[in-house]
Amino acid sequence: MPEVIDPKAAVEAAVQYFVDIMKKSDTKVSDARLEEINRTTESGKNFWLITISYMPETDRPNSLSALYGNKREYKVVSVNASDLSIQYMRIKEM
Repeated sequence: MPEVIDPKAAVEAAVQYFVDIMKKSDTKVSDARLEEINRTTESGKNFWLITISYMPETDRPNSLSALYGNKREYKVVSVNASDLSIQYMRIKEM
């Protein structure tokens, strides 16, 4: 069985990926937070599922965001636990 990489290294890889993707997509975020770290196995491979939350920033606030404020959004980044490769980043519904 392959050795599982420490979760701290998986978090670093996930956060770096999150930051890079959000910058490349011109998505402005603030107050990013680490929310969850889970280890899972799929098809005999180990993965770290890293949940990151953030507040989206907008250049044009609408009346609802002005009234209620922006809602925190969540992303899950799947990191291969043996080589730190990123498998996916998806929206986590809350």
